[in-house]
Amino acid sequence: MLVNLIQGAGYFHSAPFFIFMKQRKFSINSLLGYTVAAVTFIFGIGIIAGFFSFQHVPSQMRYTFAVVLILWAIYRSVVTYTNAKQREYDNRE
Repeated sequence: MLVNLIQGAGYFHSAPFFIFMKQRKFSINSLLGYTVAAVTFIFGIGIIAGFFSFQHVPSQMRYTFAVVLILWAIYRSVVTYTNAKQREYDNRE
């Protein structure tokens, strides 16, 4: 759509300017899953690094919570990726 509009206007005819936009559709589930995973991962790293101060919480509990958030973010991104690949495989059949 945007690629056709720009190419139709005479821009970027010879160079594959939008090669990364190869008609791949992102579902709202994938977008939401990756967003939640990224925010959770950043929040976990922020707790470990001390950007978010929870002075009333003991340090061991803070670090445990941060590690759980990081592991959950990794899990969420893997599950989102595998679900997207499964949907793509199902659509081919």
